[in-house]
Parts: sequence; structure tokens; C-alpha cells
Amino acid sequence: MNHFVIGLGGTGGKIIRALRKSLYQEFHNSKSSGADIGYLYVDSSSEMMSIDDPSWKILGTSVQLPKASQLLITDANLGSRLDNLASYPGLKHWLGSPQDWRDILNSIVGATLGGQKRRLGRFLFACKVGNYREQVQTQVKQLQQSGETEVTFHIVVGLAGGTGSGSVIDAVAQLRDLYPDSKRFRILIYALLPDAYPHPNWDTGNYHANGFAALTELNAMSVGAYQPYDVTGVKERLSLNDPFNGCFVFGNENENGLTVDVDKDLPGIVADFLYQKIVAVNNVNWASLGRMENAENGDGSPETAPQGRTPERSKRFLAFGIKRLAIPEEEISEYLTYSFARQAALQLRFNHWQAASGFIDEPRKLDFHEFVQQKETQLRWLLSDDHLSLALGILPEDVTNKKWKSFTGEWEAVIPNFKLLVRERERATWLDELTKLCEKRYQDDYRTLGVAGFYRTKLKAAKDMAREIRSRIELELVNEWQVGMKSAWDVSRLLIALLESLDERLKACDEQVSRARSAEEQAQSRVLGNAQKWAGMGLLSRHVLGTPDSLLDAHGVFLQEMYVYRTRAEGWGFAKSLLIEIIAEVTDLKGEVDRTANTLQQALKKFEVAIHARLTDAGGGDMRQHLIRFYDPSQVKAIGRRLVMDEAEQKTQTSRVRAALVEKVGPDLSFARFNQRVSESTFLDVLETVCEDNVRIAHQNLVQNPKERLLGVSIIDKLQARYGASPQELKSYASELVTRAGNFVALEPLEIHRAAPGIPASVPTAVSKFTVILPRAPEQTEFSNMLKEALRGAKTGDVEIIESDVRPNEITLVSITNLFPLRYLKPLKFLEEKYRRRIDTGGARARLELHTEGDGSIWPRLFVASSAEVKHEALPYVLLAKALGLIHEGRNPATGADEVLLLTKDADGFDNAPVVLGSNFVASADSLDLDNLHTIKTVCSGLLGSSAYLHQDRRAEVQRAILAEVEAVKALRGGNIQDETYRRFLDAGKRAVTILRGAA
Repeated sequence: MNHFVIGLGGTGGKIIRALRKSLYQEFHNSKSSGADIGYLYVDSSSEMMSIDDPSWKILGTSVQLPKASQLLITDANLGSRLDNLASYPGLKHWLGSPQDWRDILNSIVGATLGGQKRRLGRFLFACKVGNYREQVQTQVKQLQQSGETEVTFHIVVGLAGGTGSGSVIDAVAQLRDLYPDSKRFRILIYALLPDAYPHPNWDTGNYHANGFAALTELNAMSVGAYQPYDVTGVKERLSLNDPFNGCFVFGNENENGLTVDVDKDLPGIVADFLYQKIVAVNNVNWASLGRMENAENGDGSPETAPQGRTPERSKRFLAFGIKRLAIPEEEISEYLTYSFARQAALQLRFNHWQAASGFIDEPRKLDFHEFVQQKETQLRWLLSDDHLSLALGILPEDVTNKKWKSFTGEWEAVIPNFKLLVRERERATWLDELTKLCEKRYQDDYRTLGVAGFYRTKLKAAKDMAREIRSRIELELVNEWQVGMKSAWDVSRLLIALLESLDERLKACDEQVSRARSAEEQAQSRVLGNAQKWAGMGLLSRHVLGTPDSLLDAHGVFLQEMYVYRTRAEGWGFAKSLLIEIIAEVTDLKGEVDRTANTLQQALKKFEVAIHARLTDAGGGDMRQHLIRFYDPSQVKAIGRRLVMDEAEQKTQTSRVRAALVEKVGPDLSFARFNQRVSESTFLDVLETVCEDNVRIAHQNLVQNPKERLLGVSIIDKLQARYGASPQELKSYASELVTRAGNFVALEPLEIHRAAPGIPASVPTAVSKFTVILPRAPEQTEFSNMLKEALRGAKTGDVEIIESDVRPNEITLVSITNLFPLRYLKPLKFLEEKYRRRIDTGGARARLELHTEGDGSIWPRLFVASSAEVKHEALPYVLLAKALGLIHEGRNPATGADEVLLLTKDADGFDNAPVVLGSNFVASADSLDLDNLHTIKTVCSGLLGSSAYLHQDRRAEVQRAILAEVEAVKALRGGNIQDETYRRFLDAGKRAVTILRGAA
């Protein structure tokens, strides 16, 4: 079966959201529900339409609607349309005064929303009606591709606002215009009544009045009195037969006095009802439901006007109630999921396992200062003294440059070659030539640039070197975090230790330079001493004893020492600049790690809040509530703790979480990339999604005792374990369960039993059906039959029991009442009072805001008129009838008593039997009943519409006659213009003149 859920306004969106969450909880993203469902959410606010709106998420997965299932109706240029109203045939007939509309639009700050103005909601909808029809048709075609062409439309709407309440008439009308066959394309409305005590700031003036106005129009539409204009502008008024099959009306208080939160609870309750209708019994024959929704289980014809067959009060309205007795598997699953997610976050944050608690919320005690000062660590991270002074390379091309040697190695390599070159020259110049070669090497040839030039050049790449070192450090740390060796806390503390170490080394750079310079000076003094010895050589020493060779060798050693220290001094000068860059990079790295740690910490807080918000009841189940939890929360918590304390399982499941996070980040994992790609929201989503699967795996593997299993448990099994040996207790429990079930709107007994003209006598109304949806349990046949009997015996009348193959963990009780007019609703009188008060204080402007067309006065009344209302409505017509010569005052020929008669003729001109209105004219209106009121209105309207009264002079005569009658009453009351009776006739005279002018 194809179903199409259309949500109008915020209430409609919330119900769709709750339904999609229910479907996800049951089937995740598979099509296993067996039902094909389309969605369209129409609203003037985009608040709930964002792709990343967290309110649409369930355990890390968003069930947000795609754009094709959203229709935002807020960006129409309303001012321009008002200025050119004649060019918009879909608007011009019903919109009303452009000046009033400019006042309305000028009062709007920001985006144009429905704003509890129903006609504004209709205006917005009308501007996007083409999109509405297109999106509906597109999705219907997609649904019909399954081969099934019939579609049931479910329109969910709140009647208190402007957008939903204002667009519901046209949303229904356009659907029926597109799909006129009401048998194949059923339209069901689910209308939320305004609650008596709304949340603060919800009622901005029209809250309750909107509800009454919307119900009035839905009723008028159902009986054919309201055929809406085609807001597409293609047709005039739409001629709709059977505009909707049924309209469920509900509020936030059920008939047993249970009150639920409109914003938090009610959308879920309606979603549960839709779920049962669309999914739970999709493959089961719930025949009574369809008959009731189509008003086929009794006389669905409307109540009529007195003495006529003009339909006035539709009986296509229904009430529903739903109660679920369930093992709260969704809540249990969420509790366990958040517990696992907290463990995963703790592992990433602190990685501190304790056998008695699992991963705990405090760090391990580790000595990172020793670690960062280890030579192996410094070599691995390119932070040794040789690396910092660039004796060893840092950048990859320098590391692989085989010509690079340590300072000592550099000079050890060149001095022997220099001595060979010198010995080929004149002996007297050996030391000078060796010194020149070394100086040239130092100034020009050291690593092709000379020492000063080399460090000057490399200083330009200091930032790159610092980044390379950071990369080396981060790669090691992030890999250890990734595999679970270190926590974010460990990494942060390690970096603090590293920064402290680097800072100490930075402070020591000047001392290192000073030491090198001092050593250089000492070496230089040895060079000078050796030169003096060279200068003081005698002839014998130079030519016989070999002293020149030994002095040259010594000179080479001393020069090597001097240039090694000189180079090292330059190197430490460079190291100081490099360390400043390294400290900046490591500080930035620590900042990224701390951002990661903050994400973990914030997630931990939310997981803890989520855990504490679940399983808060005692487990006995409050029988008044819509959801009765049948479980032992202490057992759930105990088993959850057992799973949390299983070290092997936790290390496995946290490993899966880390793998999922790494996959989310992508290649080249780093803390900065993690922070870029894993926001707090994304982190929560990943952990919730992965941990939900982890919980099911752990539950399947570790909870083997059937009595301890928490997920996938049959409510029938649990009930059998509790009541299987005690049939009487089962009957008592079933009786209380059924007794507490009730519709989410109360009916007024006085209205149900009211008798009046136009109300068929002896016709059953407010017909109720009670249905129990049980999970199929073939292995518990005997107990299942016992349970069915207990449920049947708990309620008078027929109890329908349906077995379903979905949701084995719950039993659902559904009550439906149909075939009643809206006057049966107990809250309706309150809504009418609010409506009348709004009209009285707001006048024509209020009527424009409340009604989608006209001022609401032409639609059939929802209530049968009371005696006082009949008198009030009748008096203008009594004056009209007297002025038109239809009322005769005289004496009864038989009794001689004074009497006032209404004299009329039939269609052929013959006299009808006179209608006695009373003993005198002033009292005549007080004796009128609904039948007489209908007669006098019909006669007056017919006469005023005839050719005899077309001329304005004849109408002026009638007006003068009306005035004369009012003046006669004033004289009769002693000329007292404050007299109550006179005031009644004065008001009635004015209304009579208005009727007279309106009939022109």
C-alpha cells in the first residue's frame, strides 16, 4: 500500500520527524517496513529544514527529509502581488482588502512567516501552490512505480498557527482536484486542536481562535458549503466531491485526564498511530479501520438545517487514542549505546582502564619529561643537538644529502686533503697556505656556501624545518592515539613536557654559543702557538729533524678544532632561531590536540546527560501514560555495567570507533585534520552510530541467558513469565490497561444526547472501535490465547485483535471513534468562546486574519443554535416579516385571545397553515424555535429576492416600516431608550436593515 504523509507547518514537520525516527529505530535504512511512504513537509519557516538539523538525528544518523520532500513557502514577493492583484486570479477573489494586507505586511519583521494569521498562511501557500502540486505528483508517480496505484494521503497539521492551519484547506482541495477518486486516493487529516494552556509566547492573539475558524471551514468544506477558490488561478471555485475521507481531531489531553506535552510528546503519539496504521498492520487485514475512516460503518450523512436537507454539520470527524505496552527497546538500546560511546570517548580522552569500572574519567600517571629528553626520542623527532644546529639534516633533501657530515666530520674530511696540497708547495708557506685553505673553506666552501652563508640561507627555511619536526612528532603521536596506545590527555601532557624541554634548550643556546666561542679561542691560541714554533724553527729542525711535518700536522689539528668550534657556534646561533620556530609549531600542535580533547570532553558531558536521562522510571509502568514500560531498569543497568567492564569487548569496540573516526578524517591523519573534519556534532554522530552496532554485537555475543537478554525480546514472553501462572492477575492487569486507554479528545455527553431539528433521531453516532495489535508469538500459543481472552473481557463490546509481525517487543491498544459532528468535542465550546472574544475585540481585521475567505459568517454553524441564539437571530427577521406584511396581529376567532401569526404561501400561491408566533408582537420572537426560524428566514429571503422588491423605493418603504416598528416598541416601553427590550429591538432593527441592503 502506498502512503503519502504531508506535514503542514511546525506541528506537521514534528510529526513527520517522529515517524521517520520510529521507522529508523525499527528498520534502520532498509525497506523492510513493507510500506512505500512519500513525504512532503510544507512550512513558512526553514528552522526544521536544515540538512544538519540535530533534532532529526537518532543515534548519530539523520532522518532529515531530502529537498524534494520539503517546500518552503516564505520567499514570495507578497507586496508586489498586492500591488498587481488583478494579475493574480488565484488570489484576487479571496484575499481581501489590500490596505489591510499592507498593514499586516508592514507589521512583519524579518522573513514572512504564517504568524498565527490563517489567511496569511493561505497567501503564502497560494504563492507556491504550483510547487506543491508538482512535488506531490512527482512523489505519487514514484510510489506508483511499485505497481500499486492507490495512495492514501495523511495530512498532519496543527490548527493553532498560521501556516499549517491556513494552508490545510487548499492542501486538501488541491489534492482532491489532482486525485478526484476518493476511493482510490483517500485523504485523511490529522488536526491538532489548540491546547488550553499553551507554552509561554505561543499565543500571540489568534492561537485558540484559529482552531475554531479552521474547524468551521473544514466542516463547511466537508458538507459542500465551502468550495474553495482554485489558488492556482486556472479555475474559479473548485467543485469537490468528498474533499476528505475523514479528519482525526485530537488534543493534548485524553478522555481519562492524561495531559501530554504538545511539543515533546504529542508528535510521537501521532507518529505511533500512523506507524500502526501504515506499517505494523501493512500485511494484515485491518478492515474496520478503513470502514471507519471512510464513514462506512454507519450513517455518515451530515446533520442538516431544520425543515430542509441542506447539510450543515459533517460527521466525517474521528477521534483516536493509542496506548503502548512495551519493553522500551529503543530506550534500552540508547542507554547501552551512550554507555558504550562514553567508554569510547574516555578511551580517547584518558585511556585509563580499571577492571572495576572500565575506562575511567581521569588520566594515567606517566613521566613524559624523561621521555622527551631521551636521546632516542630526540633523534627520532629530529630534535638532537646535531639536528638543531644542522650538523645533521632535518628537511628530507638535507637528510639524504650524502655530502653532509657532522661538524667534526666535515673538518676531519678536509684537513688531510688540505695538508697534501700544502706539502706540494714551498715549505716555508705551509702553515699560511693551510690557514688560507681552512679560512676559504669556512668562508666560501662549507656546504658550497660557507658557514655564515649556509646558516643565513637555511634560516630562510627555518619554518619549513620546524614544520617537518612537528610533522615527525605529530605522526608518531597521532598514530599512537589512533591505535589506542596514548590518549589525548597523554599527548597533551607529553607536548607540555616537550615544550618545557625546548624552552630550557632555547635558554641554553646562548651558553652553548659562548662555550663554543671560548673553545674556539683556546684552539686559536694553540694555532698561534704552533705558528710561533714554526717561525722559530732552526735550520736543523727544518731540514734534518722533520719538525715541519710534525708542526703542520699539529697545525691541522688545531685549525680543525678551531673551525669545528667556530662552526658549532654558528650552528647554535641558528639553533636558537630554529627552536623559536619549533616551539611555535609544537605550541600550535598542542592547541590542535587540546581542541580535539575539548571535543572529547564536550561529548563526554553529553553522553553522561543522555545516560542519566534514560531508564529513570521504576519499571512498573504508569498505566495512565501513553507508553507503559514493561521491564526492569535495574537489570538493564546491571547488564550494561557488565558489558562496560568487559575489557576485551571494550577494547574491541573502542578500536572500531577509532577506525570509524580515522575513516571520517581520511588519509594523512593529523590532529588539525581531525579538528577540521570532525566537529563535535560529527564526533557524536560517529560514536553513536558505531556504538549502536557495537552494542548489538556485544549483546549478541555476551548476553547468552535468555532471561537476561535486553534486545529483541518478545513482550509476550515477558508477560508469560510474569503472569503465565496467574490467569486472574493477568485479567486484572489487562482490565486496568484497557480501562486507562482513551481517545486524545473528550466528547461532551450533552451534545451527544442533544435532540433538535436537523439531527436524525435513532441514528448511532460517536461509534467506537477498540483494537489490540499483538505481536505474533507461535511459540506462546496457549498464553497468547489467554491474553487475548483477558483483553476481550476487559471491555464491553467488540474488541478487535490483530496479530502483527513487527515490533515483537510491544502490544498496542488503539481506540477510534467516528461518525460524530464537531459539536461533540468537549474543547469546542472553549475554542468558540475564544473565537467570539477575538472577533468582538478585533473586528473585521480579526476576521480577515482568522478565515481563509470572507468573514466566516456564511459557513454553517458548528453548534445547534441555543434558545437564546435563536431569539437573537430571529428578531431581525421578525421585524422584516412585519414590514413585509407577513405577520398579522389579531384575535383568535375561536378563543378571542390575542395572537400574532406568520402568514405564508406555498410555491403555487396557496396559503400555508399560519404559524403562531405568540400573543403579541414584542413577545413573538421569544416563541420562535429552529423550525420557525428556518421558515421565517426562508420566506423573507424569498420575498426580498423577488421582482416585487427590486426597486429601491419598495426597499425604502420596508426600511421605514422597520424603523416604525422599532419606534413603536420604544413608545410601548415608555420612551425609555435604556430599556432592555427596546435595546434588543433597536439592535435587531439595525441588523434587519443590513439584511435588507445585503439582499439587494
